Amino acid sequence: MRRLLLTTLLVCLAAPPAALAMRAAVGDGTLAVRGAAGTVRLDIEGAAVGRLESGQLELIAPSIDDCRDLDVWGADRTRPRVRAMGKTSCLFTEFDEGGTLQPIRFRLALGSNMTLIARGIDGLSLSAVGQGRGTIRGSAGTYSLNGQKFVGLPDEPLPFRLNGTLE
Repeated sequence: MRRLLLTTLLVCLAAPPAALAMRAAVGDGTLAVRGAAGTVRLDIEGAAVGRLESGQLELIAPSIDDCRDLDVWGADRTRPRVRAMGKTSCLFTEFDEGGTLQPIRFRLALGSNMTLIARGIDGLSLSAVGQGRGTIRGSAGTYSLNGQKFVGLPDEPLPFRLNGTLE
């Protein structure tokens, strides 16, 4: 009987801290950028979708066989090139169609060893979800990090972490 009482007491004492720990567990974070002129670098495991009115998009990964296999539209595609650190890079710039520059649109799944760099001269809009880190800077536009309110882009590079808490 004492053993049952002791076990019940220990379970009752352990349950509230365990519930609080589950609530504070780290989940995916979010980044939203609106109408920016600036640069966003993402080193995350997750996904990113967006649009660039003018600028360039670069994806760096351990190995990319063909840049045409990536979900990027409205851009001139370069062949994969090997960077000094042994990784492969695809660089996308605006596509000139009959004298009219087309916006770059993208939808990319990002792995643990991948880096996405979006350099927007004008009209960079991006949404990302996942876990990891990055930097952001710009001269125009707004951003929201991990569900916070939208604020103006910083003039100097601002490092951040994408993470969230389970509610």
